[in-house]
Amino acid sequence: MPTPKAGYYIDGVRIPGTTTIISRWKDSGALIHWAWKQGKEGIDYRQTRDKAGDTGTAAHNLIEAFIKNTYTPDYYNEVMGVFDDAQKLEVANAFAAFRFWWDQTKIQIVDQETQMVSRKYRFGGTPDALGLLNGRLLLGDWKTSGGIYSDYVVQVAAYRQLYHENTDHKIEGAFLCRFDKENGRFEQHDFTSDQLDVGFEAFVHMREMYDLDAKLKRFVK
Repeated sequence: MPTPKAGYYIDGVRIPGTTTIISRWKDSGALIHWAWKQGKEGIDYRQTRDKAGDTGTAAHNLIEAFIKNTYTPDYYNEVMGVFDDAQKLEVANAFAAFRFWWDQTKIQIVDQETQMVSRKYRFGGTPDALGLLNGRLLLGDWKTSGGIYSDYVVQVAAYRQLYHENTDHKIEGAFLCRFDKENGRFEQHDFTSDQLDVGFEAFVHMREMYDLDAKLKRFVK
């Protein structure tokens, strides 16, 4: 989920969120090419980007409500009410993919959407879910993007750190589920503890560079 509007704080001082840090170091090549194609077709890429974000957030909200047992047809209609027909189809496809995955896995959700901060590394985050799957405690993350990217491993690794700092949970790995907005299919990717260790090593460097980058920007004002 996106960073909460209020942001994350430690002792009254605002700190960056996990996705804010990681986004600073994203590979922009694919995004630039996509924006160029949108422009060539006479489309404002910013509108397409914002709409994609809105439908992704809507799908996340439906998933969250479903897991919390607060989902109702009225809530579904309320979420869908702000979208045009094409956007409604995207949200419906992603949610249907989640429901199909949910029915297959029989996962037991232990925690979801808990806002936490790391005092050691000074960042915040709101993991999508923590669940028992096949007897193992795993961190889960939902995606509605067009693909799976390496920075997703970094993200769930940072979320694991938040749980380990703030709870007694001993997370054994992570899984990432992508719910396709185009065709209603899902794909699940699993990550071991060793893979998350590599992801967190990358995140620590990103966190350090995030602060250094802020200092460098002061030199060129």
